[in-house]
Amino acid sequence: MRHTHWYWATLMVLGVAASVNANAQEGISSAAPSPTIVQSRDETGRRPFQQSIDNGTCEEAPTCGVTFKKVPSHTRLVITRYNAAVSSVSIGASNFTFSTLSGASNGVTNTFLHSVPTPGISFVNEGTLMFFEAGQAPVAQVTNPAGLLDVRVTISGYLIHHP
Repeated sequence: MRHTHWYWATLMVLGVAASVNANAQEGISSAAPSPTIVQSRDETGRRPFQQSIDNGTCEEAPTCGVTFKKVPSHTRLVITRYNAAVSSVSIGASNFTFSTLSGASNGVTNTFLHSVPTPGISFVNEGTLMFFEAGQAPVAQVTNPAGLLDVRVTISGYLIHHP
């Protein structure tokens, strides 16, 4: 009885292998069909966006900020990436630097912790999702208790035109 079970199992495996081989010879793919591409009807006017601002006049203040341009009328700004590079006064390994990005009408503020590969230099490069409507301006603030010397912040994402 046990021998018969293996015999049928072997025949089934060989049958599946023969079927796959026959399909391959006929050019039939056994892979799953490709997903359908769907366009978002709400975002037909999507245009790439990126803006960088330098502030080299922080003068050792514990907080230093930059304000980006206001979003144009009939437009929504969607920020998907936040990047900041900072030069700070180095007083030891316990220093920490973080950034906040705010200015949206719904009061959302995102906070980003910086990496500090060497004393006095820090950076952050993270994905985010924030929406700014026409007339609003994103504001980035960088904080380091030891004091900041220079800040460069870049935001990127896309603009959507609304009639």
